[in-house]
Amino acid sequence: MQPLKNIVINGLMVIGLSFGLMMSSVASNDFYWYKTQAEQGNVSSQTMIGIMYLNGEGVSKDLQQSFIWFEKAAKQGDSVAQTNIGMMYDLGQGVRQDKKKAKEWFQKSADQNEPLAQLMIGVYYQSGTTVRQDRKKAKEWFGKSCDGGLQDGCDLYRKLNERGY
Repeated sequence: MQPLKNIVINGLMVIGLSFGLMMSSVASNDFYWYKTQAEQGNVSSQTMIGIMYLNGEGVSKDLQQSFIWFEKAAKQGDSVAQTNIGMMYDLGQGVRQDKKKAKEWFQKSADQNEPLAQLMIGVYYQSGTTVRQDRKKAKEWFGKSCDGGLQDGCDLYRKLNERGY
């Protein structure tokens, strides 16, 4: 089960790295600009505010605020926010840990071809978390994640393929 935990941790790192370059240039006054846009309903800005609170970029780290902003964007269909909500529920960051809710958010995002969410759906099927364990379905989701460019998805797909799934 430790390799699956490492995938979750790597997934969070991927999210952080995905926005790392963009976030390195964000100053605290940029936070207020994004927040103004987010408060007016701009979905991308809502996701950005969630990321800023999650990473403590331009504002003090605040997991509860991060969750609130991700949830606003996720409910409007933003796949990155949906993945982040799933991760927060999966790990119990800023919210009470709830694997069932995590899976629901991952599924919404995965259905929009978000590679990290597809990977996490695969992890859930491989481990039997909130679903009946099904390595063939896990392999299918890992393949989708791989097709989306996520190396961890490729690696896990290959491992299951080697085992005959």
